[in-house]
Amino acid sequence: MDLTKKHFDQIGEFVQENLPNWARKLSLVSNDQTFQRQTLILESELKHQRELMQENFKQVEKRFEQVDKRFEDSREDFKSMFNFMKWQTGLGFAMVMGIYIKLFIG
Repeated sequence: MDLTKKHFDQIGEFVQENLPNWARKLSLVSNDQTFQRQTLILESELKHQRELMQENFKQVEKRFEQVDKRFEDSREDFKSMFNFMKWQTGLGFAMVMGIYIKLFIG
């Protein structure tokens, strides 16, 4: 069977009429509502992710503040301990010198 231009035109018209339905059935083309719905879902998920990230950043910031406070407290404790050790060393040195002077000089 020889196909003429008329046959090809009829096939072309048939394909043009049915192609959108075939594509929709194969999910190759989505309508605007589906696209809008998917966009809204994506925006909602992105907003949720952003909120989670902001909350996590706040928690990390609080944790850094706690660690910083702990270091400051440790520094104050170390200063107190160092001052006590200076006094204790000075007192011990004075006692040793007093005993040395009493025994050997005086």
